[in-house]
Amino acid sequence: MDQATKNKLANIAQELKSIINELDDISEGLGKDFIGIGGERYAAVISNLAGEYRYVKEKIENID
Repeated sequence: MDQATKNKLANIAQELKSIINELDDISEGLGKDFIGIGGERYAAVISNLAGEYRYVKEKIENID
């Protein structure tokens, strides 16, 4: 793989990391701030989505 492709993949992984961090923050906020009105449920959904992004990020980081 050439260096330009490696750089693009690294940039994608970094962007995914930013998205994951944002999703984690949103999930945490929903879990804390909306207790008793379904916030926990939505927090879990968002947390699962962040987990899926983590999986994709790991796969991208392991591309040779």
